[in-house]
Amino acid sequence: MESTLKAPADVAASTGAGRKELTPCQGFSNSNFTTKRRYITAHEIAEDCGIAQSTAYTLIRAMNAELREMGKITISGKVPRAFYEFKTYGGGQ
Repeated sequence: MESTLKAPADVAASTGAGRKELTPCQGFSNSNFTTKRRYITAHEIAEDCGIAQSTAYTLIRAMNAELREMGKITISGKVPRAFYEFKTYGGGQ
């Protein structure tokens, strides 16, 4: 079954055009935009800071320990990107 989206009647009437059929992902492709993943890995931290990957894992362990003290759920080997940027770039201080 093929899925298509149709513009609401009031939108079509205001533009003077008939109902326009759209495919679900029309206009969106990987080349149009990039998305950042929610968690940052040791490999990305090592590249960002110019440090060894083993040092990046040490930083992740320290940040995850801090998050656990705050009552947050943590994932080994990863840290939320927003928390990493807050800690490294001093967001809000």
